[in-house]
Amino acid sequence: MKKLLLFSLFSFFLMNSTNAQSDGCVPNVQYQDSTFGVYPAPYHVDNNPDGGIQDTACVNTPYYFTWTIKIPETITIAGFTATIDSIVVAETGAIVNLPAGMEYSFNPTLGVFLPADSLACITIFGSPQVVDQYDLKITMTIFSQDLVLIGNPQTVTLPDPLFPQADGNYYLEVVEEGNPNCFVDSADDLLAESFSIRNLPNPFSDFTNIEITAENSDELIFRVFDLVGNEIHREEIFVTQGINNHEFDGGRLANGIYMYTIEKNGALVSEKMIINR
Repeated sequence: MKKLLLFSLFSFFLMNSTNAQSDGCVPNVQYQDSTFGVYPAPYHVDNNPDGGIQDTACVNTPYYFTWTIKIPETITIAGFTATIDSIVVAETGAIVNLPAGMEYSFNPTLGVFLPADSLACITIFGSPQVVDQYDLKITMTIFSQDLVLIGNPQTVTLPDPLFPQADGNYYLEVVEEGNPNCFVDSADDLLAESFSIRNLPNPFSDFTNIEITAENSDELIFRVFDLVGNEIHREEIFVTQGINNHEFDGGRLANGIYMYTIEKNGALVSEKMIINR
């Protein structure tokens, strides 16, 4: 539910706002301090048996998975340390072995990742058509004027053991339609059944009211993110049964689209807010 919700939300952003900076995903901010690489780290039978793509896909069933890319300021290739100008992921063909019926998108839009972004992400989504195990790989091109001695640009394909935490595989298991092993995030389903959120007014200039309708009293985490995935607000709130009102001050934020969530025990319900002065 969470994955489908976030994908639907950011697809809506892309179609409905010329100010949107996202094209289908939000980077996971827990990797902000990581080294260059793709996260979660790939599956490796010895070093990372719990890594890679853990969720199973079903034929003819919508599926969604996101990689977070850590964009470094410098990188070492073939013994040379180079300052990164940009890392580019092509609009087509960059995800090797992607199942028929699936496609991908990225954030920042157009697939041009800059060190100033720090984090980027790639989303694969769609309904796979054929049962199989797919060994997915991500091809990206690194541009740096410092690499002219060995050729600029340099194309790398991840996973790659030459980079930290990048030895292994991203296996996507596609099984028959209706298989009980297919991914279902029941925690998010249950949270969505217990809570609903909206903000009024929306769009707004400085202040908006977050209206939370709760079936039961509970403690929740309220968070706000920009479209690059940076957390810009976080607080714990207590709600009672019925309609709750929580004022959010967005006066310090720039015009644009933001995502906000209420969360409990890792499950979340998400919505969008628009600041327009």
